[in-house]
Order: sequence, then C-alpha cells, then structure tokens
Amino acid sequence: MTNVFQELGRSAACFAAEDLKLYPCLCEVLRRRNLPLQAQYTTTETALVFDCDVRVIQERIHSGKWKARDLPKRGRFLPCDLEGFLQVPLLVPGNEQKLPGGQR
Repeated sequence: MTNVFQELGRSAACFAAEDLKLYPCLCEVLRRRNLPLQAQYTTTETALVFDCDVRVIQERIHSGKWKARDLPKRGRFLPCDLEGFLQVPLLVPGNEQKLPGGQR
C-alpha cells in the first residue's frame, strides 16, 4: 500500500502540547509510524494509522463497530474518533474482562 500521506506531500510534524493532552494514544501511534496529526482522516488514511487493510476499516464501519462521519473531502474520522478507537480495550476470546454494568 502506498503511503497516502507521502502522495499528498505531507510529512510527520512535531505535536503540540495540547495535541498530546487531547490525543495521547493517537499521537504515540502517529509518532511511531512517522505520520502527521490531521484534522480528519479518510478510510485509507485510517488504515495506514492502524497498519491494516482498508477493507478492515470498511468492515468495522459496515458492522457498526465504528461510527463513520460524513465530513468534507471524503473524510470519515476525526482525531477524537481515532483516539476513542485506540482507548477501547480489545476483548480476547478466553481472556474477556467484565465491562462496567455487567456487560461483556
């Protein structure tokens, strides 16, 4: 997969202190992948952030696991959305943790 960020002529930049406070997990992932923090992300850019295929992102949207937004220029996610996805604990089969309220 080609790097969409490079095609757009964008390079990773230093994150402002406010960005680090608002999006600590996202900024860490972006720093490790040498990607910039953006105002919005397309499904292709989101796949690059999460290092997965675009189809995985599309399936999560289609199944309702992730809520996509209808943003200008085909944007689907805001940084706060990606931060939220990163902060949700993954439940591994056989090692599930109980969620508050008795939900699994």
